[in-house]
Amino acid sequence: MNGGKLKNQSSGSEIAYDLLIGGMPAARYGDSFRMVTAMKTARDGTDLPVSIALGNIPASASYGVYSDSLLFNVMAN
Repeated sequence: MNGGKLKNQSSGSEIAYDLLIGGMPAARYGDSFRMVTAMKTARDGTDLPVSIALGNIPASASYGVYSDSLLFNVMAN
């Protein structure tokens, strides 16, 4: 959990990203993202694609592998 940033574990370089769920951007709240919807799904669920959109990649970003860990909570009320 890097607060919406992909992090290079070797150099510490970071690249900011936005999270999209079902093609809609999730709002960032501090280190978390939140998406509120009134969508109703069938009993067997609905597949929603999850993707990230990279922000500006700084010229100082190091070559290598960047990663972040994501945890999803789904709530209904």
